Order: sequence, then structure tokens, then C-alpha cells
Amino acid sequence: MRPTEIEPVRLPCASQSAFRISNTVRSTSTADGCVLLDIRHGRILGLNVVASLVFDMLRRGLDQTQIADEISRKFDVSVNDVRADVSQLIETLQKYNILQPIRPDGAFAESTGD
Repeated sequence: MRPTEIEPVRLPCASQSAFRISNTVRSTSTADGCVLLDIRHGRILGLNVVASLVFDMLRRGLDQTQIADEISRKFDVSVNDVRADVSQLIETLQKYNILQPIRPDGAFAESTGD
């Protein structure tokens, strides 16, 4: 399988912040979810099946509420629990520079993480 280059998209989040998936991130699907490769930082991040679904929904531009609703329906779990998990995943993806904030003027904020 060849890694997929990810197109930047605006991602509205519950905090009203917008994000994009870093253009230095490549992804490939696996039987267990997906693997993300940040070619700028030389990091590999493995996502389980559910996190992989969330990542795909983020890539498609769904917001946190839409993602939580869809995951809740698909797996028949509490939407409140899913919201917390989605929020935590987004924080983790930001921490590892997978998601980057978009400034109010529409420009991408430069990552300060290493």
C-alpha cells in the first residue's frame, strides 16, 4: 500500500477553532486502523480502528459534534462518552502536529512543536 497524501481542509471544532491536517502527514490504512507518518518530524503514529474513523471524518471536514454522533450511532455507545474521546484525540493530534490551527485570517499557524 502506498501512503496517502492528505489535502489540507478546514476543520471546525467545538471550541470554534479551525484546524487543518498538516501537509507533512501521510497516512495508510491497515487492518488495525491506520498509520500516520509526519515526514517533517519523522514521527509515526498508529491509530486504532475507531481513531482511524475519526481521523477520516476529520479529513472529510466533519466537526466534533457530527463525528461524535456518527461514532455513537455506529458503535451504539453514549454520545457524551464519544464526545470526550473525540476531543481527547483531537488534542493528541494537535500535540503531535497532525492537526494545525488556522488563524482567524485564514492562514495556517506555524507549528511550534518539534
